[in-house]
Amino acid sequence: MMRQSERTIKRLATSSEDVATQLEETSELQNEMLHQQKESMTNQQEILEKSVNLSNIISTSSDNMHKIFDEYKNATNEQRLLIGDLFDKFSHLHSMMLGEFTGLYSILYYAVMVLMSYFLTSTPRTAAARFWLFGVATVNILSERFAISWLISEENQQGGSGRKKEDDS
Repeated sequence: MMRQSERTIKRLATSSEDVATQLEETSELQNEMLHQQKESMTNQQEILEKSVNLSNIISTSSDNMHKIFDEYKNATNEQRLLIGDLFDKFSHLHSMMLGEFTGLYSILYYAVMVLMSYFLTSTPRTAAARFWLFGVATVNILSERFAISWLISEENQQGGSGRKKEDDS
């Protein structure tokens, strides 16, 4: 029986050594797992910080894009107003030039017409037609000036009303 007890003790000792070895290996594995979990937590924290930073960068970039868009919109509106003013000035210049040149040409034309009428009706036989030629010339001058002033005022009214419609939009 003693032998059996020694064998049992030996087996128990061997089993104890195996269990101790397994416990040591398990402890090492747990330490390794703990180390990897700490490393994983560190990485997760770093990812979280970078995502917050990235979110801030995206938000700032979005705000900057909105500011740039607003500046572009304001610049476009200013340019539209400047172009509209420039068009109005050109339209006014056109009207003024039209009025001045037509007035100058009309004066020259009718002065030549009066002189020609006078010379052509200087003979006693055609002298009676002089009054009628001067009357027709006077009516032509008045009707031409009226038509030109009416066209210029219509053009100015159309240019002004078009400008108002453009400002409303």
